Amino acid sequence: MWWRIALEAALVVALLSLGSSFWGLAKIPSFRRRILADEHELERFIDSIGKDRLIVEGQQIQPVFGSSKGNIEFFEQTASSAYKRSGGTFFFVALACLTASYFLGAAYLVANVLVFTLPCAFHIPESAQNQVMDDLHTVALNISRWSQVDLDGCRDYCTARRPEFASLFRRVVGITESR
Repeated sequence: MWWRIALEAALVVALLSLGSSFWGLAKIPSFRRRILADEHELERFIDSIGKDRLIVEGQQIQPVFGSSKGNIEFFEQTASSAYKRSGGTFFFVALACLTASYFLGAAYLVANVLVFTLPCAFHIPESAQNQVMDDLHTVALNISRWSQVDLDGCRDYCTARRPEFASLFRRVVGITESR
């Protein structure tokens, strides 16, 4: 009987960790949309990087994937794919743990499902927030570079084709134009 308790304790720890990671990844898109729509947060974000540093680093960005637009789209696609793939892996491992708890008994399974879903009620973890901000830093650098070489094309992309970048575009271009 003691082995059941030890196994359940290990499953609880594993599922809490897996749940925290899974739900953190699941919350990234909504957190990202909220940050991109919040002018005050974008201002704080750019201030934390440093306006001069953003311009200098932006000048060093090269259009590796054909253009700055290609850079942004490739980066966005790979980041989104990585989040989905990681979330899927965490979910698959959680299902394996839940399957193991099923063999311990129905009460263990119910308890472990609750443990796995518990992190859903928490705020997005700091690590996921940092990842979103790192992703936005990369996009901001590409916007900075692109706006310096083709302001109209960058404006069209960020306001018409990808309107979620409109506020970020205004912040970044406001810095580059004021120099």
